[in-house]
Amino acid sequence: MKKIIIFALLQTVLLCANAQTFHAIVFCNTSDRSIGESMSVELANVSRNLGVLERLLEDDYLFEITRIDGPNCTGANLRQIINAMEVGPDDVVFTFYGGHGSHAPNNAEDPWPQYCMNTGDQSKWIPMAQVEKWIAQKNPRLRIIMSNCCNKEQEGVTIKPMWANDERATRLDGLNANAFRKLFSSKGCVMSTSSKLGQYSWCNQYGGLFTNQFWAAMQQLGEGKIQPDWNSLLRVASADLYANTENGRVTQTPYYKVSLSNGNGNGGGSGTTRHPPVNNDNETLNQALSKLVNKSIDQDSRLSMIPTIMRKFFNSSSKVITIASDMTTGVDFEDAEDFLRRICLSPYVSGITLLNDDTNMLKVHELR
Repeated sequence: MKKIIIFALLQTVLLCANAQTFHAIVFCNTSDRSIGESMSVELANVSRNLGVLERLLEDDYLFEITRIDGPNCTGANLRQIINAMEVGPDDVVFTFYGGHGSHAPNNAEDPWPQYCMNTGDQSKWIPMAQVEKWIAQKNPRLRIIMSNCCNKEQEGVTIKPMWANDERATRLDGLNANAFRKLFSSKGCVMSTSSKLGQYSWCNQYGGLFTNQFWAAMQQLGEGKIQPDWNSLLRVASADLYANTENGRVTQTPYYKVSLSNGNGNGGGSGTTRHPPVNNDNETLNQALSKLVNKSIDQDSRLSMIPTIMRKFFNSSSKVITIASDMTTGVDFEDAEDFLRRICLSPYVSGITLLNDDTNMLKVHELR
């Protein structure tokens, strides 16, 4: 009996040793008068796409997604979150900033913007290059630093809508998980920002133009239309963008730098399959919802999870709003318990992406 216990413990230790975590921090200036509404969509849009990656790579990575918005979008909070992260040597760290950006004059040797965060006080602005250094100190295998912000000072400008998608759910059909597995198997650093030095970045009610172009390129990568490497991806994602403004048509040219070592990290190639934690006390809402729609678990067992999920994460007045793919249109408004029962019984829902962290009025997006 002792031998069996020791063997089981060794298996657990080996699984933990090979475990890989995908840490994501998404921070957007959603309270700004000029761009706040667009950045709220930006936050939801990036969250949705991270949810797609989480569903496709669930056997390779444990995803930990942190969202910072409104008055909490400060440099101090960002630094605190980065400092608190427990990062393993085979982990991936992804950061995305959406908001106002600027750049110091006579500083052309630094091509990256400064994040204005949620303040006009320049002493509290955070250089993008500084964020990269903070992440590098955590020693992940791969660090990805992205931003959608201006690279020079600007006033808020309203522009015409470019495109929209109002489908109810994001479909995973035709997306090859192996392509994303290979992409994130790299080792080193990837940095990308929405405009080169001296340019403005543009957004509308559907979020940032660059952000939408980047995730469209990721879709093409998953469909096999782009080679699964960072240079090929960003070459497409960083094509010139054009915005129709009150002052005429202007060009926005994204800028990126890929610094990867030869060869790949484990990147999911270790053969280790990730499973939801057995200990429900430590289970997150995201993990609980993943189990609730997991068709490999029999339906009666999944239905029996609902009271525990309600007790742990919701209250009797909690509501859930399901948002369409345009990240603005609400398609369902339900009591939390009705929502949980619906997604559990649905033969179509394969995943749920959380778009905010407010369990009194939770916003979600469906994956099918």
